[in-house]
Amino acid sequence: MLFLPVILLLQVAFTLGLAWIVAAINVFLRDVGQLLGMILTLWLFLTPFFYPPSVIPQSLKWILLINPMGWVVEAYRSVILRGAFPAAWVYDSPGDLLSRCLQRGLQAVPEDAGRLCRRDLTNAVEAPRTVEDVLR
Repeated sequence: MLFLPVILLLQVAFTLGLAWIVAAINVFLRDVGQLLGMILTLWLFLTPFFYPPSVIPQSLKWILLINPMGWVVEAYRSVILRGAFPAAWVYDSPGDLLSRCLQRGLQAVPEDAGRLCRRDLTNAVEAPRTVEDVLR
């Protein structure tokens, strides 16, 4: 249970990064809100929330390996349901170490990209400060 705040912190950082990216894109493309509902529904069913990863056929395990939330869900399962430290090997193959490293890197990308998008688009969308700025 001591590892639970670490998992929660990783999930919050990942979610915050994705939210910043979507918010920045939504400034320019208003239909992102409607598209986001469909994408999140699809992502819900591709993430093993309601089923264990062991029931997925070997030919489709690559979907779980590229899903950044797969590791988070499995870590929550390990800590809350099993009372164990989150396992590094979830998919029973030594080749998964590379995919785990890639997945953790993918979790960092949205946070960094979201921070950059937010900073750049905040400067681009700033309201004019004076009447002269409006007339330019």
